[in-house]
Amino acid sequence: MARLALWSRRPHPDVIGALVSRVVQAAVVAALVAAIAFFVLHAAPGDPLSALIENPAVSPEMVAAERVRLGYDKPAAVQFVAYLSAAMQYLSASPRASRSA
Repeated sequence: MARLALWSRRPHPDVIGALVSRVVQAAVVAALVAAIAFFVLHAAPGDPLSALIENPAVSPEMVAAERVRLGYDKPAAVQFVAYLSAAMQYLSASPRASRSA
């Protein structure tokens, strides 16, 4: 009686369905966590540039230009999509190119 190699057997369809279901569930949970984190931080008063307003060396025009450059002038939904897009680009980049700081 010949022994079958472990990798020669096909997985049961129920196992594949369960794996797909878990991957989908994980993606939904990750999206919800990202949304909650983003919108909780977005609900905080002010923005990261609020501290610059108190600096006499920084003009209000410079702060306004930075708000536009960083996208703080756009609606929250647009900012959230940009946030997710940047996160996906960061996660898909090569480790040597983006995380070697």
